[in-house]
Amino acid sequence: MADVVVSKSWTPVSVGGGYYITNTLGESDGSHGTDKIVSPPISAGAKLAGSQGLFFVNIATATGNTNVIDFFLEFSADGTNWTDHANTDTAYAPLLTSITGGSSSTTGYKIALGDNKLRRFPYVRMGINSAGVALGNLTLQFGYSFLKPS
Repeated sequence: MADVVVSKSWTPVSVGGGYYITNTLGESDGSHGTDKIVSPPISAGAKLAGSQGLFFVNIATATGNTNVIDFFLEFSADGTNWTDHANTDTAYAPLLTSITGGSSSTTGYKIALGDNKLRRFPYVRMGINSAGVALGNLTLQFGYSFLKPS
């Protein structure tokens, strides 16, 4: 199982009269096999440490296997080396654990609250499929939204 980074750019989206910062990522490219799919790093400049935010994955298409997959956050000190999933809630933050891959009911937005009030980290990234189950063909888009720091 490989970590496949969705090699698209973060795009700012204006919502909430400028009180919120929302970014979406361009759509992934398709067939992923048993890969763990992750977003590029969200930089420390986003100020997600010590805050709550909404994190989402929008699954555009899903065909093939119907294995249950997860949605999670990982953390890094340098934006390159990432936490593993050995210690739930300390090394990474599970967001959703019950997305059924490869079925028509999978498509659409899966939204979760990420509570990082007690976490201090310079970089974060989102991902799905930490267990490396077969995904089939899946196209998706990651995004996040949080209150703009004052």
